[in-house]
Amino acid sequence: MALSVYQQQKVNIIKNMVVIVTMIVFGYAVINFIEGTSLIYLAEFLLFGLGCITIFKINGWSKYWVEKFSLIFCLILAVYLLFVLYLEGFENTSHIWLVAIPITAYLITGRKVDLNLTSLCLFIAIIIIGVKEYFKISQTSIESILDVLLPYIWVWALSHIYETSNDNNQTTLLDLATKDSLTNLYNRRAFYDIFADNKQYPIALMEIDLDFFKKINDTYGHDAGDYVLKYVAEKLLTLNLKNVDVFRMGGEEFAILLPNFDLQQTLDVANHILTELRNTPINYKEHTIPITASIGIAISEEPCDIDDLMKQADNHLYKAKDTGRDKIVYQ
Repeated sequence: MALSVYQQQKVNIIKNMVVIVTMIVFGYAVINFIEGTSLIYLAEFLLFGLGCITIFKINGWSKYWVEKFSLIFCLILAVYLLFVLYLEGFENTSHIWLVAIPITAYLITGRKVDLNLTSLCLFIAIIIIGVKEYFKISQTSIESILDVLLPYIWVWALSHIYETSNDNNQTTLLDLATKDSLTNLYNRRAFYDIFADNKQYPIALMEIDLDFFKKINDTYGHDAGDYVLKYVAEKLLTLNLKNVDVFRMGGEEFAILLPNFDLQQTLDVANHILTELRNTPINYKEHTIPITASIGIAISEEPCDIDDLMKQADNHLYKAKDTGRDKIVYQ
């Protein structure tokens, strides 16, 4: 399945990050090779090789492998930097690169993963410093240690604040793109995305169209029509069915996707919806507005094209409309 725009942006960020890290690591690998620091340059050449493979392969990866690699890449980078800290301590400036862990992890793994990873790295770095000091492996002033740990914590805090704000913005933008503003149900765009991600079969599609909705608008006004749409949306959401999503497809038409539902289970849900709407007219101001709906059902036992499934449900819905309304048609 193709990556979403946001996921493709993440792939581009990872790829650019890997290019930068790979170039830096290669430079250090050459320097350490010349100086004969074998353990470090072997680790750097290994990281360089992994980076090269990633640069050429990542565009063809699925969402699953992009997420897995993001974590693996950050873990390898963190282990490498902690390994350098263990070998060299504060004898040169290599320990400064520890501050790259928080911002790198936040950029390519996100806030939840990085919070744990960065905390773990800080904890391990403190242990390494403590062990080296306790066994007098190196002599380092408290000021030098704080000069490393405090910038690390500072960059970590800034990265966390930035990524939290970014996550909130992404959530807001995603809601604007995938939610209907009137009913707060998923919209048609989300319908296609959610169906594309479905891996559970059989899957049932239920299309629901309110009967004589134009008459409600003409008789009671568009405010009343909006009230009816929100009322019906709330009714559909109260079904509380596991892994079932409800959508407003446009106008007075709703849809429900029901993974792992066979025909009888789907009919039970549809009958419950019709009964609830039929038996609970809406009280709007001084008016009582009766509500009924027509439902068309289509079911696929195996992966299928969404347009074909929608066409079947549409045909059944039109048949329900043409043969009296307030009914269910599934064949």
